Amino acid sequence: MDIATGKRRVAIEAATGTGKTFTLSRIVLWFLDVYEDSLVVTTGPGESQLKHNLWAEIEKFKDKFKRLRHTPVSNPLN
Repeated sequence: MDIATGKRRVAIEAATGTGKTFTLSRIVLWFLDVYEDSLVVTTGPGESQLKHNLWAEIEKFKDKFKRLRHTPVSNPLN
């Protein structure tokens, strides 16, 4: 996760089907877990794409992420 450490903003650009949504969903959960009281702002071409792609991927993985952690996730992803 070196890409997201020590930086105020991170942007990812790549071709279709390269795993950006998958990777970003994991980075979002990791960042919220590591940095207490943090906020992650996600943007995209439209609200529908965020809801049906990125946020859906975060929702799909968050329970597994919580189980993998040795300590409780201290963020509002309940």
